[in-house]
Amino acid sequence: QAAAAVLDPPPLPKQAIPRARGLAETRKWIAEHASEYRGQWIAVREGKLLGASKSLAALKPLIGEGIDAISTLVTKVL
Repeated sequence: QAAAAVLDPPPLPKQAIPRARGLAETRKWIAEHASEYRGQWIAVREGKLLGASKSLAALKPLIGEGIDAISTLVTKVL
């Protein structure tokens, strides 16, 4: 048991996992407006359209980092 305690990897520190914000608003926006963007990639955050484009690469600068990225839904509208 002593050897197992020494050889076991240390426990990972508990970190707060950021939560996405505004998902209900984003889902509502998509249900109401996505059909206007068929064939395009869209980025939506907290119920607001950040941008739409034929290419995913064009949306990447709009996504941001940290909690903004987690709260941004990017999808192709079929």
